[in-house]
Amino acid sequence: MNLIISKQLKEMFVDKAMVFFLIVSILIGGIAAPVIKKDYFMVTVATISFLLIVQLAPSLFTEEKENKTLETLLSTPISMKSIYRGKTLFCFLTCGCVLCLSMSIGVSISYIKYYEFVYSLLELLMICVLLLLGVYNASKQAVYYSLLSDDSRSCSLKVIVTTLLYIVLADVIAVPINIDFTNRMILRGVYLVIQLIIGIVYWIKTRKYMDKAVIFLSFRL
Repeated sequence: MNLIISKQLKEMFVDKAMVFFLIVSILIGGIAAPVIKKDYFMVTVATISFLLIVQLAPSLFTEEKENKTLETLLSTPISMKSIYRGKTLFCFLTCGCVLCLSMSIGVSISYIKYYEFVYSLLELLMICVLLLLGVYNASKQAVYYSLLSDDSRSCSLKVIVTTLLYIVLADVIAVPINIDFTNRMILRGVYLVIQLIIGIVYWIKTRKYMDKAVIFLSFRL
């Protein structure tokens, strides 16, 4: 699994456009967003993190199919489960790091500029954990669609559609709203339940793809 993560990281950092996109994402989410609109910078950070998953999705499996390198990868002693988990963790760690870095910079700048926190530290930590859970589930879906898609465009379109759901859910828990603490906790509890259900559904859907023979057979059909 570590070999897969290392492989994906090397490929990502070789791509100068992707590195530029990562840097710009952190700068926009962490610096520009809190300066322009302090109450909504968390939504911007979350949106950018989920859109980054759309950028990464084709490189997970689809481009390997297009470049005829996936069969070589599947012929190695590495199990399909390790390959799948490695690509999922790569996507999650990349987008999660962008989320956490942007959030840390944004909170610091918001305090320096306005001398106050939009959220309490407890709520900030809670929102961060919930958003990271969403990023993880979105990463799992991106890997799933990347494996099943035959070309990069169809992969991106599928991931965009599902990512919109995550962005809407992120808005629900990240936008400061004028309701009491108890109701805010209820909303976040509902978000947590939805994310757990999504996680279970995609765990069930991906189990049949943990056998290399199934993947090889799908190439032949």
